[in-house]
Amino acid sequence: MNQMQHPTYITMKYISLLSFFLVLPFLSQAQKQFEGGILMGYSNYLGDLVEPTFTFDQSSFCAGAFVKKSLSESFALRGNVFIGGLYGDDFFYETNKARNDRFRSTFLEISFMGEYDLIGQRRYQRNGLFKKTISPFVFAGLGIIASNPKVVYGIPDNIDAQNPQGAFNLVLPVGFGLKIDVNDLIYVGVEWGMRVTTTDYLDGVKLTGNADNNDVYFIGGVSATYRFADKKSDRGVEFGSLQFDSN
Repeated sequence: MNQMQHPTYITMKYISLLSFFLVLPFLSQAQKQFEGGILMGYSNYLGDLVEPTFTFDQSSFCAGAFVKKSLSESFALRGNVFIGGLYGDDFFYETNKARNDRFRSTFLEISFMGEYDLIGQRRYQRNGLFKKTISPFVFAGLGIIASNPKVVYGIPDNIDAQNPQGAFNLVLPVGFGLKIDVNDLIYVGVEWGMRVTTTDYLDGVKLTGNADNNDVYFIGGVSATYRFADKKSDRGVEFGSLQFDSN
């Protein structure tokens, strides 16, 4: 096999490109448009080992960190790192019990998103005052998930057990949330997002499951974010020729 066609080479190429685009938006020195935060919540999945409906059953703990670079009052670029768990078991679903497969996996997600704050322009007033705001937002982007499903097959010689499963796969995150300002530097939030993947082996099962649909997983939780500023005079946010200050 040509080295450039080898799966490991292709995977590393994707990781290198994604890392470059994750870092690029945050190289600016305009720190008053820079934010960082953490998220804690849950993760679960929708695939071959659960019924094809959304559920909070078999959820696992998930945590992550993110950085944001504001490009306007409403739009920001965001880089994320999430670590969580995925779990599925045929035992809990009558239609799957005969197969009797189950899996558990820990995953690492690195993703890059665009985030749009639907009413972000209300936060910074033209009279120079900061206004606490409760604002909904939406996001979408691209990422990579690294996972290693540990599968227990009900039938030891299951055909899926004979097929290798890639450790890295592309994901397309999309979701929504709500921001609540505590003050001009800190806000808390809640968010929920779906990750559409490019694999049907997130759970280690494909050929004996629904081979026509790729697996999906979800991340939801509460977050706390800090708007960085070196000094109080930097707490304003400058967009174009306007300076909005919270003093």
